[in-house]
Amino acid sequence: MEWRPIVVQLLLGLAPLVQLVLIAAITYGAAYLRQRYVWAKEARTVDAVEEALKDTVIALQQTVVDELKAANGGKLSGGDAERIKQMALEALLAKLTEGQMAILQALTDDVSAWLGDKLERILVEHKLDVAAVEGLANPFPAQGE
Repeated sequence: MEWRPIVVQLLLGLAPLVQLVLIAAITYGAAYLRQRYVWAKEARTVDAVEEALKDTVIALQQTVVDELKAANGGKLSGGDAERIKQMALEALLAKLTEGQMAILQALTDDVSAWLGDKLERILVEHKLDVAAVEGLANPFPAQGE
């Protein structure tokens, strides 16, 4: 009995199955890469929005907040803080592109509330950073200190 014709027939019979498995693997891989691209785009958008929020907080700190503190004896009232927060959100929304806004709306139902929460977190981080810097001792004190 000759085995070669049997093996050839078996391989020819399995060829469509091998093709099907390869096509399924390629399709799955392409879908995975497409979804991974979407996730990366969303992550880049969120990072860009957070950076824009940080820039907005720093800009408002140097302009509006310092002026209001100087006018009110170094303290901000609750109304001032809320007004500054609203100014920061409006400034950020003006900077966002339509594509970024669409991605944020797909990620969350209430973009304004999400941005407000992010803004609060960034404000806390900024205050902690400022406090940490102010608490540093000068390793090279001037003569007479």
